[in-house]
Amino acid sequence: CHFVRMRMPKLRFPLRVALVVASVAAASALTLNHRAPMFPPFAASVRPHNLEFMMARPLFAFPVARARGDISLRGYPSPTDGSKDRPQPFLLGTKELTPSQVKVLSMKNPGAKSRMKLYDLKGDGVIYPPEFKEWVDNAVSRVTARTTADEVILPYEDEASWLWRQFRDTVLEVSWQVVLASMTLGVVTVLVLHAKTGTAYLEVPDAKNETVQLLMAVQVMWAYMLTLSTFILTFFLKECYDYWGTAMDLSRKIQGRIMDLNLLVSSYAERDEDGELTPEGVSLVQSTARNTRLLQIMFWATFENSLACLHSDQALRRLADEGLLTPKELAQLIQPNAVGPNGRANQVLTWIMSRTARAELNGHVMSRTGGFERTFTDKCCTLRASYASMYDERDGKMPLAYVHVVQILIDSLLILTPIAVYPTTGIVCVPLAGVMTFFYHGLQELSKSFLDPFGNRGSQAQNMQVDVFIAETNNGVLDLADYTQMPFDWRDLTIQGEWGEFNQPSSRAGAVSDDQGSGLNAKANNVSLQRKHCVQYRQASSGEAQSAVQASSGETLCAVQTESAQSQRDDTPTDTKASEGGIITEE
Repeated sequence: CHFVRMRMPKLRFPLRVALVVASVAAASALTLNHRAPMFPPFAASVRPHNLEFMMARPLFAFPVARARGDISLRGYPSPTDGSKDRPQPFLLGTKELTPSQVKVLSMKNPGAKSRMKLYDLKGDGVIYPPEFKEWVDNAVSRVTARTTADEVILPYEDEASWLWRQFRDTVLEVSWQVVLASMTLGVVTVLVLHAKTGTAYLEVPDAKNETVQLLMAVQVMWAYMLTLSTFILTFFLKECYDYWGTAMDLSRKIQGRIMDLNLLVSSYAERDEDGELTPEGVSLVQSTARNTRLLQIMFWATFENSLACLHSDQALRRLADEGLLTPKELAQLIQPNAVGPNGRANQVLTWIMSRTARAELNGHVMSRTGGFERTFTDKCCTLRASYASMYDERDGKMPLAYVHVVQILIDSLLILTPIAVYPTTGIVCVPLAGVMTFFYHGLQELSKSFLDPFGNRGSQAQNMQVDVFIAETNNGVLDLADYTQMPFDWRDLTIQGEWGEFNQPSSRAGAVSDDQGSGLNAKANNVSLQRKHCVQYRQASSGEAQSAVQASSGETLCAVQTESAQSQRDDTPTDTKASEGGIITEE
């Protein structure tokens, strides 16, 4: 500013303001780049392919590696700075916690990147072997839990007073610093323009002033930008929220299809005459429950960065110790030519489908018509399509050019706000700039947080808690695996056999009378007889046999309906002889 004032006095005033703004922006960019380099010097020459890169480079490079899908978590090097000898602190204790870790612990719904800060105990952006072990232990405990105190998303109350009091995990938290910066820019604008135009601080500038007239042209341009920004930001917010809703819907679909698979297997697994699972049925149910839990772990470990360590050999052995992997399954996952992390969910799904198909072939599934196989296969394919759609939605959620132009448009609008509204508002442009910044910048940050539903890129709000999805699925799957005994007798599933001789079902008016009980038994026999004739009709191979059965059905159908109606009015048993041949009624 001093150089412009002393060396270039003939430079026009708008250009001076532009230079000042550019200087402030450059200083801010350099400061931010010093704290978190946007383009590290090793980015052009080193590509992340293994865990060594992750442990030797800052954490912000880790999501890039996960997005590319070519990271292999195999082994880790020993630190070379002597840090392996330092004592291992407690993650959730009060010792050696940095301010960022304390902030993460106070969050209601921390995202994946925020959770990663808990494992960087030294605060240098590098995860060393002791920290990696803590990371694995914490991740295994998260994915094996059946309950969690977290919510899927942050709940809210309808009262306006409660909403006004909220600060954490809202747009206030992510935009208050920018609001203060915008108001500071407004104060600088007022000081400079008041000195240039000679206007008192509480007065509106004179419209005839040359500088004010130049600023009126800026105001016209700003008005066009305001209309364009409002339209584009509104549409951008809707598109981002649609992506967030799609991620929630697909996450729940994955959870639902896993429950469907376990429900089908628990219901159709082989049982003995007492309604209890046979040893083969127990093995099928428990293996399906174990593999479906492992499937969701392998999927979320490739999608949520704070669980990515579960693809390491060390974590897989820990999962085997928890009973989620058999020795053969573990050996297949960690062998040298095994599939990568992105293919492990499909590999586990093939285990489930192959085991179930073999069980049905061996007669350990109570289905002889092929309906179970078709339904089970359809659910497996739907499950695969659901978690594959998560990758597709993530990879194509928003083009770079679209997000880029929205960012530049909103930032330009907010920078020009105090300058554009000064000719008509004077010093009032300072609070107006703060209000404009809060809403427009807040909506922009809210939109970008919707594009990061699991917090992999550092979103501090709108994060979905993957722990809740996993815990709910674990609880439901294990509950279904415990249904080994049915509460009824498999030998006789008629009304009399299921309810027992002295425990007949009661009507609304009271207990069932003897005549009504006889009528129920007669109706049950009538239904059984009709089903028997239906089977005979289906099995008839010649056209003459079918014609004969149809003729018999036509002769007796009217009589059956008439006598059945008469028996219902008189509460008397139905004549079983008249019901013979009534085989088309149910069909």
